[in-house]
Amino acid sequence: MKKLFTQTIFFIALATFAWVGCKKDDHDHDHEHEEITQLAMTFTPISGGGPVVFQFTDPDGLGPMEPVRVEPTLRSNTAYKVTLKVMGKDKDLTDQIKKEAETHQFFFIRVPQNFIAFSYQDNDKNNLPIGLVNHVQTFGATRGVLTVVLRHELRKATANLNETNYPMAGGSTDIEASFNVVVVD
Repeated sequence: MKKLFTQTIFFIALATFAWVGCKKDDHDHDHEHEEITQLAMTFTPISGGGPVVFQFTDPDGLGPMEPVRVEPTLRSNTAYKVTLKVMGKDKDLTDQIKKEAETHQFFFIRVPQNFIAFSYQDNDKNNLPIGLVNHVQTFGATRGVLTVVLRHELRKATANLNETNYPMAGGSTDIEASFNVVVVD
């Protein structure tokens, strides 16, 4: 009886060790992953004029509070330099994303797709887009939805990666924020 008890304890200890020891870590990077609580997109007219800032704030993350959005209007027939700033609860995470550019990329999903023209203006060391600096061109008065998605630990070299097929590159979403965009004359 004592031998059966000892074998049972040994088996439970061995199984527990194997289960804990083989637990998969979701992130292969060596820093603590910070939850993103704010995204700001600053649209600065290239031909001059004051900047326009779209903001998405979600102070409780996945909590019950609804995110707060600031959605100003854009001018028609205007070219904009668009820069993004990403914040965690206590700090600016933009520089961290720049430092880890090879494992991050923003995607800009436009509905309808042609309501604004978009192009990346920054690249990582492998000449693949990041999305912290961009160019946007508006056309006539219109409206649409712009969804910004930041992916982390994706395979950026996936052929023809774009705003419609980015999930096939793997990785996880750090933030997804949608904005109603109104372009006025």
